[in-house]
Amino acid sequence: MFGRIRPNRELEALLTKVHMNASNNYKDAAQEAYHTFVQLFKTLQEEGKLSDKQKQHYAQVQEELAFAMEGYTHKDQKPDINGLAGK
Repeated sequence: MFGRIRPNRELEALLTKVHMNASNNYKDAAQEAYHTFVQLFKTLQEEGKLSDKQKQHYAQVQEELAFAMEGYTHKDQKPDINGLAGK
């Protein structure tokens, strides 16, 4: 039990959405869930609803996600000019 944080249910639910959407290649939905996570994290910090350990943990998660989400859009996909991969 030492060294573990008590997870915040709301933030964890949003992180699950981010990961599920990203694994299914739903890039726009993953970005939206990420931005909602960032906003909620900021709000919970301002309202003092997170412990210091939770703040540290979720700040690190946000930093990792920010790096992973950089440039993560459908815009980076090239159109399939041959239709269904050349078929």
